[in-house]
Amino acid sequence: MINLLLKVEKTAQKILRIGIAIYLLIAAFSHLSTINKPESSLINNILLALLAFLIAILLLAHFKSPKLGIAGGILGTIAFLFIAVLSLFGPHHHQEPSLHHLLPFLEYLILSSTCVMLTGISIKEMIRKKITKPFPKS
Repeated sequence: MINLLLKVEKTAQKILRIGIAIYLLIAAFSHLSTINKPESSLINNILLALLAFLIAILLLAHFKSPKLGIAGGILGTIAFLFIAVLSLFGPHHHQEPSLHHLLPFLEYLILSSTCVMLTGISIKEMIRKKITKPFPKS
């Protein structure tokens, strides 16, 4: 029974990591698709697309190197927290406040919390690999 629960947990963690990476890749491509629009900044869109792509790759690199997963999780946490704060004090803040304006903030807060969790999973995996390494022969 416990083994089944551990398998379910591992599967859910993989789905979550891959899901966040897909979300970030879609965000990267959407930033790249708005480059030609006159109201968008070319440099900002390229930088945001590169950042989203980098975070996605680092999160997925966890499967080969947990240290890269840690870097992706930390970078994702910082990026999503920054975007969450911007969503609160962005261009709509001069309008009348409503619950609708809190939705983007909550979305990015949840994404940030997910990245914190993925960082913890990568740290746990890195420690597990160090503990279970075979002892060197003297």
